[in-house]
Amino acid sequence: MKEVKFRGEVYEQTPADKLNNIEKTGSLFITAVASRYYDIEDRKRSAWQNFAPYINVIAKKINGEWQVENNNSYKIPDCSHLPE
Repeated sequence: MKEVKFRGEVYEQTPADKLNNIEKTGSLFITAVASRYYDIEDRKRSAWQNFAPYINVIAKKINGEWQVENNNSYKIPDCSHLPE
């Protein structure tokens, strides 16, 4: 992907979050202006395209542990290094 942009959003803790021991909730959005893919069968990259997949993950800190939900078909990032 080219010109990758990351945008994070932290959500305000709701009364239901508090009752469910959800300490923090947020989203990470990843976009790009162009992308290309690697074709495993042909073993080569595709031509550049003027769009890229829109990737969105939701992270929740519940009982002191981070949980990440992936809303796409892409690999969930490792968030084990995030501060508590």
